[in-house]
Amino acid sequence: MESNDDATTATPREMPNRNRFPEENSLVLLHQIGTLNNHHGARTSYGDSRVGRRAGNEALAGRRGGVAIRAVLVLLLAFGLLGLPATATDPEPAVPKIEDGNTVPKDVPQLLEIEGKFRTVAEKAIKCVVGIQIGPSRGSGVLVSEDGLILTAGHVAQKPGQKAVFTTHDGKVYNGVSLGVFSSADAGMMKITDDGKWPFVNPAAKDSINVGNWCVAIGHPLGYIPGRPPVVRMGRILRLEDRAVQTDCPLISGDSGGPLFNLDGELIGINSRIGGPMDRNYHVPIDVYLENWEDLKKSVAWADKMPQRDTEQVKAAFREVVAKAAKCVVRIRCDKKDVALGTIVGPDGWILTKASELKGRVVVRLADGRELEARTIGVVGQFDLAMLKIDAVDLPNIEWGLTDPKVGQWVAVPGLDKDPLAIGVVSTPRRAIPAARGLLGV
Repeated sequence: MESNDDATTATPREMPNRNRFPEENSLVLLHQIGTLNNHHGARTSYGDSRVGRRAGNEALAGRRGGVAIRAVLVLLLAFGLLGLPATATDPEPAVPKIEDGNTVPKDVPQLLEIEGKFRTVAEKAIKCVVGIQIGPSRGSGVLVSEDGLILTAGHVAQKPGQKAVFTTHDGKVYNGVSLGVFSSADAGMMKITDDGKWPFVNPAAKDSINVGNWCVAIGHPLGYIPGRPPVVRMGRILRLEDRAVQTDCPLISGDSGGPLFNLDGELIGINSRIGGPMDRNYHVPIDVYLENWEDLKKSVAWADKMPQRDTEQVKAAFREVVAKAAKCVVRIRCDKKDVALGTIVGPDGWILTKASELKGRVVVRLADGRELEARTIGVVGQFDLAMLKIDAVDLPNIEWGLTDPKVGQWVAVPGLDKDPLAIGVVSTPRRAIPAARGLLGV
């Protein structure tokens, strides 16, 4: 059972919430039920199996009191179906139709109407939802074409070419494969490879998702379970981001890759990830898939190229700085294998390099292509340095700095090419580094 603190976590007032209804007389009982629900830590409401975030039997068994709450609410709605008491002189109020996806139901008739929309969406959509298994990993997906294309989360599809097993709503099993994966957006596409024609859903129009819209999320919590069809949850759109839609449709592990629908039954997103509170449920918007459809079908795997400190453009700015020093860099070879670089420190063939890499016959390859055998003159184990000597004259040699570099000053490592191998800054002033045992990171 979840703690009371978690059960009563409130959604910020400015955000739409599926549990927020006007406190009119006809719905006072709903408000009281919500209070009772929170008191018992039971996140359960009529028509919505609010599976907890804790995996295992507790997550699937429901919370104490949930059954009783649902029963009371069913009676309330049934009472609404029979008609509430009214005097003969009171005209029957007109019931506004729920046409706007943001409409908040104000009474029982409107609750029943929006329930009808949920049921209509669920009835069709469930037939298009599949359970996905790749090795031990399990998730969900949704069919989007008659020939078996499936949209899912990128982390469910994993990478192109992965063999997968799909389980449809009726428990039948089919083979398939992962296609494209856009990992930065957590978007993936897969395909059933067995012959057949499949039921499928249609995507919503681009830019058609709005904050406050009611929505329906479907998936296989904790993965496909024999005898249990895809599980339906409802909620509202809380926040929109460039590549994420936040809702209060409660999701847990296994729901990843399942679909998110609007009340017209159109696919508006794919379940992606969850946060700690129950309203932190994130979905990849359908726009991401529509904009990258062809690449996903072509089994391409890609990610956004993130800006880094040592991009080619940044390194290019250092070319003038390292040009002279690069002429003093040589290749060190041991037994015909490249093992390290070296730096010419004297014009008559003196070269410093990494001592621990020197094994066997040592040869130095100069920038002009000459390869000369080298002799090890001395080694300083404390600094892992070795001084080599080759028979050559008039070599370009490095210039030594005469002052300590300042903290924050640029530093660059010249290599054999025109661009530096690495760039950075001085992090600390000169200091004695105490001896320490080596550490193998694993």
